[in-house]
Amino acid sequence: MKAGLDRFGTGKGYASDILAAAACLKKSKGSNNVIDPKLAKTCLLQIHK
Repeated sequence: MKAGLDRFGTGKGYASDILAAAACLKKSKGSNNVIDPKLAKTCLLQIHK
């Protein structure tokens, strides 16, 4: 899976960034299962660092 993501995105390391962002978003869910937009932005910005 990582090799495929690396070829799809911006190159080596893209897969790790996407998977880390997904894990971050999962942790950002509140008790009502909604993700806080500020936390989401923080997670997603990590992809484009």
